[in-house]
Amino acid sequence: MTVRLAFGIVLLCACGRLSAAPDGGTSLEAGTDAEATCPPATWSSFQDDSKWASVDVSAFSAAKGPFGGAAFDGKYVYFIPTWFGGVAPADTVAARYDTSGALGSSTAWQTFDLATIAPNSAFLGAAYDGRYLYVVGDAAILRHDAQSASGFADPSGWAQFDVTTSLGPALGGFVGAVFDGRWMYFVPGSDNGGYLDVVRYDTSSPFEDAGSWSAFNVANGYSAHGFAGGAFDGRYVYFAPSRDAMQVDGDVVRYDTTADFSTQSSWQEFDLTTVDPGAKGFFGAAFDGRRLYLVPFSDGILNGTEDGIVAAYDTTAPFSSASAWATFDVSMAMSGAQGFLGATFDGRYVYLVPSEWNGGTVVRFDTMGPLTSSASWQGYDCTATCGVHGYLDAVFDGRYVYFAPNTDAVVRRFDARSPACLPPRWNASFL
Repeated sequence: MTVRLAFGIVLLCACGRLSAAPDGGTSLEAGTDAEATCPPATWSSFQDDSKWASVDVSAFSAAKGPFGGAAFDGKYVYFIPTWFGGVAPADTVAARYDTSGALGSSTAWQTFDLATIAPNSAFLGAAYDGRYLYVVGDAAILRHDAQSASGFADPSGWAQFDVTTSLGPALGGFVGAVFDGRWMYFVPGSDNGGYLDVVRYDTSSPFEDAGSWSAFNVANGYSAHGFAGGAFDGRYVYFAPSRDAMQVDGDVVRYDTTADFSTQSSWQEFDLTTVDPGAKGFFGAAFDGRRLYLVPFSDGILNGTEDGIVAAYDTTAPFSSASAWATFDVSMAMSGAQGFLGATFDGRYVYLVPSEWNGGTVVRFDTMGPLTSSASWQGYDCTATCGVHGYLDAVFDGRYVYFAPNTDAVVRRFDARSPACLPPRWNASFL
């Protein structure tokens, strides 16, 4: 089972349907393509220190971190440098790990300085469409051909598209991306003077042609103030509500990919604070085949207001129905579990990525259990084995979950399941 999600991109596998479990969770239905494709899994204990490993990429490469995005292309895991949090000034060197090599082997790693082709850009997020890696910039979107014979470090294998120059100066400031099987959606980070434009690219068309791109201003008609990441459920693209410079909100927006992108009726909004006043200020999302999960980060503007309220939506129920939504404060199940940046799904568990303000508690949710039961949640205190590190985004490669470091260059990895399995269409963001 596979996937990637996180605050930006979501890479989930098309591996079968999920159904309601007797205890209120979800479980794979017997006889589905997923079961036929993937053998039964043995899931690792979250508390088993031997299942965790780390590597300091800066010890043998030019990549110094912090990173703020991760993606998997079937062989390589990519870690994207970022401006978000971490150290200053931000590094611009991206790192790529060959999953067929040892994690700690320098020969398994390659780097590329993104400033070579985009010297004035900052980055936050990554996505993969089946052939190309997309690096999400504040204005410039970069694309790397993963099949390029020239390799990762050759600028000829890279291209860029400047959104502000080609589509409008008010566009940009993206926080992650979501792929729906054809279109790549770039998530607007905040309301910019009345502009909150979702930008999308038709991956079947020329990358550097402005005609391949379009935008829709979500701020025109809705009360959302900014987003951070999103997810795709097979029909709808969801944008995780976050904040702008002045306000944090819980207004989740979704787009119906079967309808016209530029038509207002193709879009819907739901205010999560009507379900739970604390359900706002998210950073990232994940989809498990039935439920959409929004990742809790901060319910206030200033640091020190991090929270742990996860919101989950049953995608089989009406979007505007309050009963389709549920919330759970993870910090009630484990002390200090709040302030997360991104998530990923391994076929059974949803992992919440601890930020530098979290204190080092990685959390996972067993989707076979009820959301609101503390027994469905597990925490792993990373401080004992890896010190106090912050992370931003995570990615699953079929066996391991990788955490992208946001305070240094120490990549953390958890051996989640065996045997490893990547079902068909794993690079698309739907099950």
